[in-house]
Amino acid sequence: MTNTEERTLEVGLGARSYPIHIGRGTVARAGAIVAGEGARRAVVVTNETVASHWLAPLRASLDASGVASDVITIADLPEDPHDSPFDDELEEAGASASLVSDGPDSESTNTSTPLPQTSGDRLTLREYREATERSYIVDTLKALDWNISKASIVLGVERTNLHKKVRAYGIKRGEG
Repeated sequence: MTNTEERTLEVGLGARSYPIHIGRGTVARAGAIVAGEGARRAVVVTNETVASHWLAPLRASLDASGVASDVITIADLPEDPHDSPFDDELEEAGASASLVSDGPDSESTNTSTPLPQTSGDRLTLREYREATERSYIVDTLKALDWNISKASIVLGVERTNLHKKVRAYGIKRGEG
């Protein structure tokens, strides 16, 4: 790619489709690109490594173009893709799995899901998935000041479906 060449890939998701811009200087032009689409607000979803290099210049570009931004920072994945939160170390350290989110504009959250000690105490996959999904929804809502519309965008679900999940899981504003 030359210094001025930019590629745009379209992620086709029907009504939720979006472009991905790739090229030198794209971060510096991000505010103009987003503002050119008519947006006045953006949600940046990043990981710790990318944020340490690119979050400050990205937010500066957005701010300079009059685009407000919220940030959700997720933990980096382990270097070894075979590492698991269920390795022996974790089981010996108290048998719990943790989801840690520490964004620059939010308080650190640490939500633990206890792991059973014996097979008779094990959750079904459905029970575990639902408990994890509930926890993730609460963490996302908390990070976005309980704004259902923003959370539905970040979570990639329709707003009405997020409302249904909030009711089904008995999630109350301000918990977590």
